[in-house]
Amino acid sequence: MHRGVRVDGATVRNLRKCKGWSQRQLASAAGVSERTVRNAEKGLILESYIANYLADALGHPLNEIIVERAEVSRGNRMKCLIRRISTGYMKAVLDGATPQLIEMLHPKIEWNTFVAPEQNFSGTYHGLNEVTKHLGQATAWWEQFTTRLSDFTLTRSDSEGEMIYFHLTGIVTDETGQTLEVWQTFLCRFDDELVTVIDQTVGMIVQASKTQKKIRHK
Repeated sequence: MHRGVRVDGATVRNLRKCKGWSQRQLASAAGVSERTVRNAEKGLILESYIANYLADALGHPLNEIIVERAEVSRGNRMKCLIRRISTGYMKAVLDGATPQLIEMLHPKIEWNTFVAPEQNFSGTYHGLNEVTKHLGQATAWWEQFTTRLSDFTLTRSDSEGEMIYFHLTGIVTDETGQTLEVWQTFLCRFDDELVTVIDQTVGMIVQASKTQKKIRHK
């Protein structure tokens, strides 16, 4: 008789989404049924060899996806959360594709944005409807630049408890031909896998010839 283990459902779900897989794709990679994947993500007890199949498919050792050793996987979990929310934000703002980000937000999300020196979409936004409108405003703001920002670079990140921090930078050109380095910092608070609060600060550094003039920011 095989020994059963209780799987950490949140960890399995997060690692799956970090790979960009559906439940069906994980099931196929692990050689198990979709029902097994659903049960794993509910935190049910599985045969240990089945849990091993899932762990192998996700590229992690078994002790990182079971409840008894859930803390071992915390570092990987937080890295995946940072990657998911940062790429989700980039897709939402640069491409207008919001589903990946919205699915990570709590229905009662509070999103605080401070933009310096532009103030047109600074403010506090409550709930998914207001946040979706806010993201649309942010997309329109980026469209003012003659050279569109094709991507951000994740330059720094950290985590503590159920909070993550990350810093994005990118380069744009405005209508006067000036090159600007745009930076954004995010402090996100989580409840399980959903983001409950986001504090976002946006600023710019004007790159003028050989010198850089810093625009005042928060």
